[in-house]
Amino acid sequence: FIEEHYPPSRKGPRSAFNRLERFESSIGKDAAEMTRAEAIVALSEIPFSNKSSIASFKSILKKYVVWCRDNAIFVEIPGGIEGLEPTQRDIRETVNELYFRDEADFLHSLKKVCQMYFVDGKISPLIAVLTWLGLKKSEIIAIEDSDVDLHKRIIHNQFGDVVAEGYSDEIAEILYLYDRCNVAERSNKNGPYLVYKDCSRSIFVKKYQAVNSESVGETISEKNVTQAFQDLNTVYLSLGYGRRFTHSNVHLSGCLYRLYKLEESGLDVYDESNEDIVCSVFRNAINYKNILWRYSAYKNAFNI
Repeated sequence: FIEEHYPPSRKGPRSAFNRLERFESSIGKDAAEMTRAEAIVALSEIPFSNKSSIASFKSILKKYVVWCRDNAIFVEIPGGIEGLEPTQRDIRETVNELYFRDEADFLHSLKKVCQMYFVDGKISPLIAVLTWLGLKKSEIIAIEDSDVDLHKRIIHNQFGDVVAEGYSDEIAEILYLYDRCNVAERSNKNGPYLVYKDCSRSIFVKKYQAVNSESVGETISEKNVTQAFQDLNTVYLSLGYGRRFTHSNVHLSGCLYRLYKLEESGLDVYDESNEDIVCSVFRNAINYKNILWRYSAYKNAFNI
């Protein structure tokens, strides 16, 4: 089926079937042979928590079921996959594995990965914290020193918009630690050596460089942001935890937590008259109905 319908460069369809393999083995059925109830459980095997990814996954499987029926691959094809909607997937387990419950959970997990912030000159903790506060990758690499007011606890993006404010003492302390740490120590096969915060540019997120480094003056890129999360994940996974430290997971966790705090303060997030407020928490990157779907799954997953 895959060879007939998708070129080798399309990795999504192959990944979709690989993710279902364990469930298919557990019930002794192919995806095309699943009943509706089995298909709902199978859909929960997808390690994503957004409807567009689920819809894409379901579309591939639906095409596969039609192909099986047209070619009489199986004696009985009840079509359980075909009638499912993305919202019929129970994503509580995925949310619990990939998202952070609240700020305390996020900071506790970050501390497991980074025993001492910035002593080695690595900026991964800073990037994670800025992401938790709601900054996009493009904003993390662009904000300047003047955009971050550590005393008033306000962060503007490169266009002057307020993107974070009133954050906690714990978050403020991490930002202060970064601001004060101008010299750090790293080690390699030749022993320890010092690195210095590169203050030659006015960007807020600065690299730490060795003396006489040829890359002095280079600013960070979105690729560096992605690498920072990969570094965090490598350590986190080695400790036996799930893949929570991605920009998307940290960003969405922070947004969901802030929405919860708004609801806790009295905002009715399900009242459509508050749609603009709710969407603004997510920087208008996700539509209102999708937010409510994610938010309900978040609350159910963490029993809050």
